[in-house]
Amino acid sequence: ALGGGIRTGVLWGAALLAKHTAWLLGAVFPIFFFVRFLSCSRRERPGWCRCLSFAAVLAVAVWGTIWAGYGFSYATWGPHGEFWHAAWKPPEAPLRFLWERHLLPQPYLEGMHQTRITMGRRSFLDGAHSPVVTVWRGDPPAPVERLTGWPHYFVMTFLYKTPVAGLLLFVLAAAVSFSRRLRLGVLWQEALLWILSVVLFAAVSASGMNIGHRHVLPILPAGIILIARIVPAISRFSVRLRRPVWTGLAALLVWYAASALKIHPHHLAYFNEIAGGPENGPWHLTESNIDWGQDLKLLAQELRRRGIPEIHLSYLGTADPAYYGICYQVLPGYTLNFSPPSAARRSVRIESGDYVAVSVTNLMETYEDWPELMGVIRTWEPLVRIGYSIYLYRAPQDLVVPPPRRN
Repeated sequence: ALGGGIRTGVLWGAALLAKHTAWLLGAVFPIFFFVRFLSCSRRERPGWCRCLSFAAVLAVAVWGTIWAGYGFSYATWGPHGEFWHAAWKPPEAPLRFLWERHLLPQPYLEGMHQTRITMGRRSFLDGAHSPVVTVWRGDPPAPVERLTGWPHYFVMTFLYKTPVAGLLLFVLAAAVSFSRRLRLGVLWQEALLWILSVVLFAAVSASGMNIGHRHVLPILPAGIILIARIVPAISRFSVRLRRPVWTGLAALLVWYAASALKIHPHHLAYFNEIAGGPENGPWHLTESNIDWGQDLKLLAQELRRRGIPEIHLSYLGTADPAYYGICYQVLPGYTLNFSPPSAARRSVRIESGDYVAVSVTNLMETYEDWPELMGVIRTWEPLVRIGYSIYLYRAPQDLVVPPPRRN
C-alpha cells in the first residue's frame, strides 16, 4: 500500500501540474478500486485498513508533488521582491477555502480559476457557430447571454480527426472486449480502460468548452492498449479464420500508417475521409483542430517563390509576420499575441488583382464576425492552401475593407 500509493500519487500529482483535466482522475480512481476489489477473490481482497492506508498515502503524495512543482513556495515573487498578485483572492468558495489556509500554491489556485472563467468560448462546428443561451444573473435577476457548447462536439472531432482505420480498430477492440463472458475477474483490465475513456470523454463533452480535439487526446493511450489486445484474441479463432483476420488487421495498420504519412508534415491539419480530407477540414472544424498559426513561415516562403511583394493579411497566431519578411496590410480578424501595424498600415480597400492571405479560423469567423469581408472572400477560389491553415487568394474584384470596431 505504501509503495503503490507513493508511485500513484507522484504520477497523479505530475499530471495535475501538467493539466487540470487530471482532476477527473479523482472520479475515476474510486471506480477503478471498486472494480479491482470485485475482481479479486475473497482471500485476495485487501482489508479496509489497507485500503484507507493506500488512500491516505496517495493523497499526501499528490499534495506533496504539487508543492514540489512550485518549489514548496506558496507564492511567486517578482524581480524586485514584490509579492505577485498579493491582493488576488479566488471568488470560488472551494478555491477560496484552499487559498485562505495556504493548502495549495497561490499560482496553482489562480490557474484553476483562470481555467474556470475561460470555459465559455466561441467555437465552430460544421458551418455553425457556438449557440448562445439567455440566463438570469444578479440581484435583481437580469438576462445575460452566455455561450454554450455542443454536447456532440467531441464526438464529431473524434469522427473527423481519427483515421478511419483507427475508428475501425476501436470498433474491433470493443467487439473483442465485450464478446467475452462478462465476468469482472476476466475483464477488469479492459473495464478500467473503458471506464477511463468514457468518464474523460463525457466530462469534456459536458464542459461546454469546444476549442479543440486535443482535449480528448488523453483517451488515446487507453484506446491503443485496448486495440493491442486484439492480437492475443485472434489466437482463439479457428485456424481457418486466423489468416483472413490477420490479413484484415495488417491492412488496417497499413492504412493507418499511410494516413499519417500522407499528411506529413502538416499533421495538425489532418482530417479523415469522413470529413473530406484536410482540404475540407475548415468547413467542419477550425481553431487548434487545423489552425494554430503554424504555417506563417511557409506563407513567407510561398510569397518569395511567387515574387509577391505585399499582401492583405488576416492572421491567427502569436508570431509577428514581419519577422519572416512579410510585408502586409492588416485585415480585420482575431489574432493571438502580436502587435498589428499602425493605423496607417491597416488595409482599407482590396483592389482587383491584389493578393490576400487569411487564416482559416478567421475565414470562418470563428471568434469575430466580419460577414461583409470574410463572407465575400469565402466565395473566392484560393491560389494555394498554405499547409491547409492559411489560404492565399488573388482578389477577383474590388472590396472595401470594414474599419476596425471599437471595444
